Amino acid sequence: MPFKQPDPWSNQFFKNIKVRDDVVIPVKDFNVWPLYPDHRWIYDKLAVALSQELKAAPHGVPSPSYPVFSEHVSSDAAVMDGVVVWWSHTTGISAGEGSFNYWHIHAKAMPEIENYCSAWSDKHLAGYTGMANFETIGGRIIEAHLRLTNQWPDLYGKGWLDAIVRLYTEKRWVFEAGFRARDMLSEAFGLDKEQ
Repeated sequence: MPFKQPDPWSNQFFKNIKVRDDVVIPVKDFNVWPLYPDHRWIYDKLAVALSQELKAAPHGVPSPSYPVFSEHVSSDAAVMDGVVVWWSHTTGISAGEGSFNYWHIHAKAMPEIENYCSAWSDKHLAGYTGMANFETIGGRIIEAHLRLTNQWPDLYGKGWLDAIVRLYTEKRWVFEAGFRARDMLSEAFGLDKEQ
């Protein structure tokens, strides 16, 4: 299956999508590593932080100040030669202890995140075409991935997965649906519902 992912539950989203056998569309970070050697540095969180001129250091190095954390946003983006051409944003609804009960998939754009991450992508992802996922806090990137998020491709609208295939096979983005008309919630997997 050209959508490279090990989670059997997500096969339902990809099994009927036609893709040439020689095309690989990564869904997990370990699939990305051999495909994009020039962009492997994106998995170094310190390098990502320093590329934004954020104060960062390895664990154990004293910090002169500590950041105030705000809302955590996970943003999927379609990227063509470093330029972002499509966005979708989700926020986690906390279950406590660092996990999420639900993901809130937003219908509206988030201009602050889109403008910041687009400028960063223009500068640092030139030469890359495919999906990207940006994890942000306070509008700054804390983590990035060169792949799509496999949790809700069915919620992005009809034709979205076909647009992904075109992005990887033809290096072009055509998706008519744009943003959804309403916000949605996606329940997190693997939680004990007694919590």
